[in-house]
Amino acid sequence: STQSTGKGQGGAMSCARVELAPDAYFVCLSHALVTDQEEIMGLLVGECEQMPGESGVVARVAGVHILTRSDKKPDRCEISPMQLAGASAEAERLACITGRPVRIIGWYHSHPHITVLPSHVDVRTQGSWQMMDDTFIGLIFSVFNEEASKTQRIQTIAFQSVGDASQGYLEKEVPITIASHGWPQDLLGTRSPYTLSSLARVLFEEEKAMADQARQDALSPLQQMHGISIHNKFLSKFVEYLIQPLRQHFSNTMTNSRSKLGSMRAKKARLQQELQRLEAQVAEQTVKNERAATTVAAEAEAAAAENAAQAESVGEMARSAPRSAEFAAPSSNATASELADTLGAVVNTLAADRAPPPTGASSPADSPASPVGGAPA
Repeated sequence: STQSTGKGQGGAMSCARVELAPDAYFVCLSHALVTDQEEIMGLLVGECEQMPGESGVVARVAGVHILTRSDKKPDRCEISPMQLAGASAEAERLACITGRPVRIIGWYHSHPHITVLPSHVDVRTQGSWQMMDDTFIGLIFSVFNEEASKTQRIQTIAFQSVGDASQGYLEKEVPITIASHGWPQDLLGTRSPYTLSSLARVLFEEEKAMADQARQDALSPLQQMHGISIHNKFLSKFVEYLIQPLRQHFSNTMTNSRSKLGSMRAKKARLQQELQRLEAQVAEQTVKNERAATTVAAEAEAAAAENAAQAESVGEMARSAPRSAEFAAPSSNATASELADTLGAVVNTLAADRAPPPTGASSPADSPASPVGGAPA
């Protein structure tokens, strides 16, 4: 195989890697294991996205569309163009539901009892697909390969073709991982049971068409009986190897879903209790905060009243200051007589301010102040 360069035919962008959703892988593998006599085929549904740092697009496979084979052979399989149109219409419907660019991004088929590497027919078929879409990818599931230890080996490969039809195509292997995308797996993942159910329906329709054709081509009643016996044998194996396992799978899925639903309901009840407890704590803290706010407001009012009283006291002191300021301070070189006169005037003024005048006596304002200490010191 060639090395990946990130460019496809004519320099177009190719696929750098493939991310296969678990449900899609399960359906593809289940489809590949239904028969070891012929190859099976289906289409891959998903989206291709250019990611930063990638040399090409990343193909995210989220779903599978199972096809009815128009021709069944051990080394190849064919589908009708009508089925391709139906698969494209289904992809467009899923794109409308998911709101994402979901489309047919690849195909898959099985290699029973042979290597996982693509054959020259596979590479040429892949090249013809890429002529319409250079990011188209191919998956191969190699099944029913028995090791020396009598254990079954299952291999999966993703590939593209490089080159052109005139010079021939070469296979280019693409890295593949199984990973949950988160989109639209939540929606397409629920389609897994329906896809598996459609797998049983497709296989039954294929076998029924072959049985009807054999009945029409029978040249004698013995050939008709032989064809009917083969069809009945298929039906018995069909029920044993596919219907019953599918039924058991769906039963286990339903049991697990009910168990998960019960645990989710219990978790919901615990979360509701925790929510109620937190709401009660918030309500209690709100009451405490309101009480604290009330206390702070009362303390603020008391402090404001105290400040107002202090301001009033300061105002009273300021109003009495001008009367005392009427007496200018003597200079440093004043005589003893001048100091005595000034002190006497201050004492008389203070005494007149504090002591009420006697009854019938005239106020100090009506008579001049008597000099005190007129004698020299």
